Amino acid sequence: MSENISIPHQTANSADAPKGYTEHSSEIATLMGWFFLRYLGRIYEKFEGDFVLAIVLGEIAHHNICRFYSKGKPRDSKKVTGLTSRQVWDDLESCNAFSLSAATGIPRETIRRKISILLKKGWIQKISTGGYVILPGVSEHFANDFSLQTFKDLMETSEDLRSILAGKCNPDG
Repeated sequence: MSENISIPHQTANSADAPKGYTEHSSEIATLMGWFFLRYLGRIYEKFEGDFVLAIVLGEIAHHNICRFYSKGKPRDSKKVTGLTSRQVWDDLESCNAFSLSAATGIPRETIRRKISILLKKGWIQKISTGGYVILPGVSEHFANDFSLQTFKDLMETSEDLRSILAGKCNPDG
């Protein structure tokens, strides 16, 4: 089933492009494409082809833990480093179908259907206030192969992109 989903996004301004971007934009686009195709392939595999389910789970997880971070950096490293700690899991900020729909542009009824799937998989739970939070099993499911491979690919791609921007057109050589 095809759905009309409008995910909020920002547009880039070419005036903000880093030095070297314009003259190497084709190489940069190719490397970024390589990274994202592999990443999307892993998401496709982990979510059995359901990209909307991946977006919903990602938004729930992001909302749950975002207060532990400020501009991508841990606010309280003791809390964040121990995502296995029960206290951290008890402190997650819950979210609901309405806020998920507003954040993603995905219709609320679709969000509800995806939440039902995530509940059945044991990746989220409904808490007493009516919101949803991720469960430790999510990080266990993704931690080893998915996250590690994505991290390695991201680091390799980042190094290659920095080489290109520095004027080294062949990052492998």
